[in-house]
Amino acid sequence: MTESALLALDAAARDARRPVEYLEFSGRSHAAPPPPAFIFGNLPAYLSRDLFGDFEVPAAGCYILRDAQVTYDAIILLQGQPLWSEALNHPRYYVPEVLARHVPHLARLPVRRIAGQAAIIHGPGYKIFGHWLIDFLPRLYVLRRAGFDIERLTFILPPELPEFAQEFLRQIGIPAGHIVVLDHTAELVQPDELIAPTVLRLRNRFNPLLGVASRFWIDRISLPKAPQAQRRIFISRNQTEGNRVVTSRREIEARATGAGYEIVLPESLALAEQIELFRGAGRIIGEYGSGLHGALHAPAGAAICALRGTSHHPGFAQSGLAERFEHHIGYVFGDTPEFAEDQQIEITPEAFDRALAAMEAWGPS
Repeated sequence: MTESALLALDAAARDARRPVEYLEFSGRSHAAPPPPAFIFGNLPAYLSRDLFGDFEVPAAGCYILRDAQVTYDAIILLQGQPLWSEALNHPRYYVPEVLARHVPHLARLPVRRIAGQAAIIHGPGYKIFGHWLIDFLPRLYVLRRAGFDIERLTFILPPELPEFAQEFLRQIGIPAGHIVVLDHTAELVQPDELIAPTVLRLRNRFNPLLGVASRFWIDRISLPKAPQAQRRIFISRNQTEGNRVVTSRREIEARATGAGYEIVLPESLALAEQIELFRGAGRIIGEYGSGLHGALHAPAGAAICALRGTSHHPGFAQSGLAERFEHHIGYVFGDTPEFAEDQQIEITPEAFDRALAAMEAWGPS
């Protein structure tokens, strides 16, 4: 399959002959991204373009499709033709590559039809904790804002859904009986109407409704009153499973501990405990990854420091989160190849010490 075989979802929604409706309640805009509070280490020109050159702020809305099926990664086929849409985090280059790898016999699969309306909220990265925080759970608010009752909707989800995602859905109040499990290797699923809420992220920028959307699902989890933002925490990434390794992590963590930071592995905590951890933190340092995205729970005015390589991957979504949650975000870079995904990141003690000093200046008094 080639990119030319795909259909753009936006084009389908504008075509009166296609069974697609789009309900938009927050339009796309154009705005410069706020600059980081501080940067230490090398910042190559190509990475500067990623950090400072992302001007598009995404729209928010809901697509309603008929004659549509769902397959791997919640990719949609409309009347048998695969769709691409950045609004669903299905870029044009991504869809044919993923379908060829994961659903090579797509045309031979039987279609399981289900009555009524069903929604998709997952997509690329559905096994990763951070994507649930910043991409998938906010789509529940998009559904509600578009007028859908999430307690009554059916949701199409993959069979290998991680336990943390299942726990999120349970605590938010999605009944287990309202989940349709899709085995993408054996079938396509086609509801009478497929509801596809947009993600609130376009690359590194977020729709202004992200804060409201996050509060919507957080408020559905029973939590005590937010503590004062007194804690200093260092988010340590699980490097036995990751593809970005901070080689100097022992020395860096020792320096952080000496400056009063607690070393934390968020994945070792229950979901409510993770939220409470960040709600009570005014200064947060972390290796860039899903764990650090939990900082969206931190109060306005919190200082965030991300340790990162100089490769394009994994982007700067943390800056977009800081913009929407009114955090002060800074970076410490260690040199890595421009296009590397597997990275050995050397954070120098000198750069990290400067970041510790900056955190004192930018964090809450």
